[in-house]
Amino acid sequence: MNTTTAQLLAVVSVDSAQRVRCQNPGCGHSVYRAIHVVRDGGELLVLGSTCFAKRYGSAQALGSASHGGGTGRVLTEQERELLAHNTAELVARFEAEERRKAEEQAAFVAEIKARETHFVRMLTAPALPAAAARPPGLPGLGRAGVPHWPWMKPTASFGYFKLHDGSAWVRVLHQNGQHVLVPWPVFEGWDEALPGHLGRPDLDLGGYVLANVQAAVAYLQKLGQPCKVFGNWRGLVAGTR
Repeated sequence: MNTTTAQLLAVVSVDSAQRVRCQNPGCGHSVYRAIHVVRDGGELLVLGSTCFAKRYGSAQALGSASHGGGTGRVLTEQERELLAHNTAELVARFEAEERRKAEEQAAFVAEIKARETHFVRMLTAPALPAAAARPPGLPGLGRAGVPHWPWMKPTASFGYFKLHDGSAWVRVLHQNGQHVLVPWPVFEGWDEALPGHLGRPDLDLGGYVLANVQAAVAYLQKLGQPCKVFGNWRGLVAGTR
């Protein structure tokens, strides 16, 4: 059999109780595992694995399947009916599904690249002047607009959380690598506002030393808006006014 005009489109499976007929001429056996969907010339064929290997010379004769990764995808009942009675429609669905996945992946990659570009721009943006205005309760601004948290890692980003009760918190990275959650602005009782499993309040630092950053982010986002990440102090001030 000439394989130059044949293309392996998919390898699928169905429930053993819903077997389909192998369409190789002279066969007619019912099959349910490793069903090969082939376009041979202008014809679509549904073949059992044995007939496929006999027809084209080996199980690997046509290479990998074009759709589904050749993993023997188990069809739904509706897809099984299409396989048996309208194979062209089933193939069209596979093609549409893969186009949709490719578009979603492309959109995801584009979003990640856009975020990376934005982050780089924020990191390289000029800082606010030292006399820049700030919301009440913030630490004073020092040289180049950097807040007076002497323990803060100066090149780190900030995470901002605005809660439904009106309070707000800023996640700041310590020079020692620990994440500290600082009330912004400071309010009375802040050191008792968060549950103990998230971290411990440190009065010298003016915030909670977080035990688990992911848990703290999830907790705060349940109580308010999604976290906003800013690459520098200027972005934080401008983005939270």
